Amino acid sequence: MVIKADAAGLWEQIADPTQMTRWFAWVFDHIVTRGKSFADFQRLNIRRTLTAMKDDVEKR
Repeated sequence: MVIKADAAGLWEQIADPTQMTRWFAWVFDHIVTRGKSFADFQRLNIRRTLTAMKDDVEKR
């Protein structure tokens, strides 16, 4: 619930938190993944992590 006030009066606005959460998640995912699907983005993250781990082990 959001309470708003101005010179004309005071009122409250009730927002659906699940709708806001879905909208925010979509915007966040779109920005973070640079337009790729989340699955493709995660595959790239996993590949980077495994490559870094392999390189670290090989240096020892």
